[in-house]
Amino acid sequence: NHQSFRDYEKEFNGILDFLSLKQTEHLSLIDLGCGTGAISRFAVRRFKKVYAVDVSQEMLKIAGQNLSLRIRSH
Repeated sequence: NHQSFRDYEKEFNGILDFLSLKQTEHLSLIDLGCGTGAISRFAVRRFKKVYAVDVSQEMLKIAGQNLSLRIRSH
């Protein structure tokens, strides 16, 4: 389990710092290859909208459960 040894919140904040994104409340974010939604979990706190995208329907299902979100498939 990656979450046992990775600090996703630190990684997410590091990405925002690298991109110099400070005020994100009015922005949307696309989490490509979201997997189980580990990064999306922190993004929903900082962005107006977060789109979690993955090729695996199973991963999207798990992400939806982890984030308590409704998943739309296209």
